[in-house]
Amino acid sequence: MGSVDMGLLEIVVLGSLFTWGINKTLQPGQVFGSLGKLIPDDRWFTKPLKSCIPCMSSVYGSILFWVFYFIGAIDLPVFFYICFVFMVTGLNYFMICLIPD
Repeated sequence: MGSVDMGLLEIVVLGSLFTWGINKTLQPGQVFGSLGKLIPDDRWFTKPLKSCIPCMSSVYGSILFWVFYFIGAIDLPVFFYICFVFMVTGLNYFMICLIPD
């Protein structure tokens, strides 16, 4: 099996899609809705875990970045991690501004 090298732009888009997917599947009535109910709504960690898509980029984007980094799917210096998180956050905020409620 050949290796897959992804560039920064590709993993930023994947990070954004991953974050949106996690957010939507944690909503009531969705596949992980019961898991979403386990996260209290009034705690400091609620936003980065389930309720604020730009905030969720720091948690779920980090997971995605480090998984891709350790399996060798990306060939970027480690300091790009910070850039990646800010780029995914910015893309998610941009998408929120474009998508009406």
